[in-house]
Amino acid sequence: MYKRGMVSFIIMICLLSISLIGCNKSVQSDNVASENTDKAKLSYQKAVELHQKGYNDEAIKAYDKAIQLNKNYAEAYVGKGALLSDLGKPEDAIDLYDKAIFANPTYANAYYEKGRDLYVMQDYNKAIEALDIAIKLNSNYSDAFFCKGVIYKELKQYDNALQAFNKVIELDERNTLAYINKTRVLQESKKYQEGIQTLDTAIELVTNDDSLYFEKARIYTLMKNFDYAIKSLAKSIELNSNNAKYAKIDEILSSLELIEEFQLLLSDVSKDNTWSFNLDDLYLNDKQVLNSSYEDIIKHFGQPIKVDSYKLRMAGTDDYNYFLNVKYESMELELFFYDKQLDEPNSKDSIKRFDVIGQNMELACGLKVGMTVDEVINKFGTREIYKLNSTTTTGHEVSAINNILTRSKPKKYYSQYNEAMYIDMDCENVKSEDVSKYMGLVLLIKDNMVDRIVLGYPNLP
Repeated sequence: MYKRGMVSFIIMICLLSISLIGCNKSVQSDNVASENTDKAKLSYQKAVELHQKGYNDEAIKAYDKAIQLNKNYAEAYVGKGALLSDLGKPEDAIDLYDKAIFANPTYANAYYEKGRDLYVMQDYNKAIEALDIAIKLNSNYSDAFFCKGVIYKELKQYDNALQAFNKVIELDERNTLAYINKTRVLQESKKYQEGIQTLDTAIELVTNDDSLYFEKARIYTLMKNFDYAIKSLAKSIELNSNNAKYAKIDEILSSLELIEEFQLLLSDVSKDNTWSFNLDDLYLNDKQVLNSSYEDIIKHFGQPIKVDSYKLRMAGTDDYNYFLNVKYESMELELFFYDKQLDEPNSKDSIKRFDVIGQNMELACGLKVGMTVDEVINKFGTREIYKLNSTTTTGHEVSAINNILTRSKPKKYYSQYNEAMYIDMDCENVKSEDVSKYMGLVLLIKDNMVDRIVLGYPNLP
C-alpha cells in the first residue's frame, strides 16, 4: 500500500513538473511572439518613413524585416506592395496584396490597393471586383467609390460612373473632384444642363473654387451659350488670374478666341505682374540641361550617382513605357518613352524633365532650393500655397501640379510633401494644340522653404 502510494505520488509529481515546464515554454513562446510583434511594428514604421522620404531600397529591407518578424502582418505586405507599385511593378505589388488578404481577409485597404493597381494594368473587371470587396468591408470607403467612378468613366459606362461619383458626394458633399468628374461624365453624355446643375450645387457648398466656374465656362461653350461662358470664365479668373492663361490653351475655351469679350477679358488679366518663366530661365548653373544629350550632361556634370528605371502605363493607351531617372547629388534628370528596359541612357538621348534637389544648383532665373516662401514671393510675385492630396483643393494650378507629379513618376514618388507652389510658363507663343511645349514648375515646400523644384508638362496625356 505504501509502495503503491509512493509510486502514485512520484508519478503525480513528475506529471506536474512536465506540466509546469510546458506552461513555462508556452509563456516564453508568448513573450517571444509579443516581442516579435513589437519589433515588426517598429520595422514597419521605419519602412513607411523611409518610403515617404524616397529611400526605396532601405524601405524594402525594412518591410521585409517586418514581414519576417510577423508573417501575418497585412499592413507590411500592403506597404511593400505600394512601394513596388510606385516603382512601376504592379504585378509584384498585386502578389503582395494577395498575401495581405490571405493574412487578413477583412483588411479593406488591401483590396483597394489591389483594385487601383489592376486599374493601372487595365484589368478593369478584376479591379472593380477588388474595389467592391473593399466597399463591402467598409461601406464608407469614399476613395474606393471614386476609383470605381474613374474606371466606369474610362469604360464609358456612364450610368455606373454617375452612381459611383454620387456615392462619393453623399459621403463627402464638399469633394469638388467628385463634382468635376461627375460633370465630365455628364458632358461626355451631352447632358450639359445637368452638368451645370451639378456645378451649381458644388458652388453653393464651396463658393470660391475657381475650377468649378472654369468647368461651367467649358460646358456653356459646348452649349454655344457664349455669354454665360464668358461670365463664368470671368468669375474663374477673378478667383485665380492664372486661369486666363489656361483658357488660351484649353481645347474647348480656345474656340472663343474670335469673340471680342473673350479677347478683352484676357487682355485685362495679361496686365498683371505675375512672373512666368521662359526656356532661357531653365538653365542650371549656366548650363543647358533640358533637351541636352546624355553625353553632354556627363561632360558638364560627370557620371551620375545612380540610374533608376520605371515602367508606367501611358494614360489612355494599352502601352507601357520605361522611364529612366538619372540621379546626381543636386538634381534628377528624366529621359522617357523607351519601349524596353535599359540600364542607362544612350549617349544621344535627351533630357525631357528635371528635378532640382540640392542647394548648389540654381536656375538661370535665380530660383533655387533653400529659398523661403517669402523670398519666392518677393522675387517672383504672389503665389498660392496649395495643400497636396486634398479632395477640397482644386483648380487648374492644382491639376497642373498633380499632373506634373504623377504623369511620368510612380505614384507616391513625392508623397513626403504636403504643400506646393506653382510657376507657369509664359505661354504667349504656345498654341492650344501644342501641349508638348507647355511646361510648369512645381515648388515643393517643407518647413516654409523650397525643398525640391520639379519641371514637367501639366497638359500631356
